[in-house]
Amino acid sequence: MDTSKIKTLDQVSDAIDAVEDARAVKTLSAKDKLALEKTALLLRNIERSIIKSVQDELIDSLKTDASALDGLSNQIAASSKKLDAVAAALAKTTKAVEGFINVIVTAVGAGLL
Repeated sequence: MDTSKIKTLDQVSDAIDAVEDARAVKTLSAKDKLALEKTALLLRNIERSIIKSVQDELIDSLKTDASALDGLSNQIAASSKKLDAVAAALAKTTKAVEGFINVIVTAVGAGLL
């Protein structure tokens, strides 16, 4: 996962906090309040975009890892009957990861994440 996105997300979060603190000042002019409101909305849009990008990367990474795990499971099962228990455990883990991926994809699609 791209660490620059996480750092940027932290900075955006700090900026949102600063804007929210500034919005709480009672003596702000209407013009300043409006500018801060627009800034808060833009920062939240940026935050959501970064989170969505990180989620997409995580899903892609999990899919790739699950596929590789499945391939290794099949390879181990084919190479030696002694390793059947390992292959079975890997196959079970692969199915669990794939199930988790489906839950995340469904939740993202439904707007829950």
